[in-house]
Amino acid sequence: MKMKVTTKTGLLELICLTQIPVGKAIILYVTVTPKSQKNILQSIAPDPQGNGFMLKAKIRGVPENNQVNNNLLRFLAKELHTGVSALKLVSGHHSRHKILQINQNALSKQ
Repeated sequence: MKMKVTTKTGLLELICLTQIPVGKAIILYVTVTPKSQKNILQSIAPDPQGNGFMLKAKIRGVPENNQVNNNLLRFLAKELHTGVSALKLVSGHHSRHKILQINQNALSKQ
């Protein structure tokens, strides 16, 4: 089930509606296209294993000196209405395919 993100709170709403058990990490599998004019979430789909989401995003910046990684973390933190410290880049530091982990406690304080 793929869905188009049409609002700024689309990602947060989708995460809140999903039945991921409390205490279990929320995983984001992100495919990034760098060098975009602006930061955009192109698509969101639930992970088939049921513990996260697959995202496609266009992110500003060049893939040097962690510029895209930092912009991605700031952009997703803004979309989730939380701080950057609630997100952790688990893998994909030098790849377009990244895995991020979300601290559920930071989201539940909304």
